[in-house]
Amino acid sequence: MAKVLVEDGWLEVRVSWLERALLSEKARRVPLSSVESVDARPALLDMLLYWTDQRGVWLGGATSYGGYLVPSTRNPNHTIAIQVTGQRLWFVELDEDQGRDEIAARITCSLSNQARTAPRAEAQPPRQVTAIPVPRVQHEEIDPADDETAPQVAQRQLRLTGVPDLSLSRLGSWLVALGVLGVLAGTTAVTAGMVPGLLAVGAGLACAIIGGLALAATAHHPS
Repeated sequence: MAKVLVEDGWLEVRVSWLERALLSEKARRVPLSSVESVDARPALLDMLLYWTDQRGVWLGGATSYGGYLVPSTRNPNHTIAIQVTGQRLWFVELDEDQGRDEIAARITCSLSNQARTAPRAEAQPPRQVTAIPVPRVQHEEIDPADDETAPQVAQRQLRLTGVPDLSLSRLGSWLVALGVLGVLAGTTAVTAGMVPGLLAVGAGLACAIIGGLALAATAHHPS
């Protein structure tokens, strides 16, 4: 028989010298935190399987109990089962001065108290998500009064391409003059029997037409 003690966060099973010598019982002491459960009234078949592996308990013979033969050295009515993490189920026969319901209740109460007093894991603060500023696309508001006409756009493009002093009207005049010269030169070449003269006439007409359009645009929309 053994005595079960629960003190200072430990569960201890003390056995007498007779139990150690004759029945090869061992004293046990484990942290209470490693105890998973306790059963004040374990099943008889589970106890028999446990005792079968302990040959020493059968030295005193067997007696009939509940239709089964149990070791005469063991009293099922005074045995509890204790489950410890990572170990086989313990079956402990208590001393006469310890009731199994009382010991089981004491162990269960100690487990509950330990669970309530165990430090809780500190709640992690919520992760702060840093907002990445997204650059806003600024849309330029266009004033209808600032809308550029076609000639003004042409003038601005000319300024951007590196021709600062050339206005659209001057460009038109140059194109007309070049066109006239091209037509005259091409006509002369055609008269002389030169086929490329036709190309010169066509290029001259194109320049003259473009120049005329430019002059007409500046006439209607002065800069």
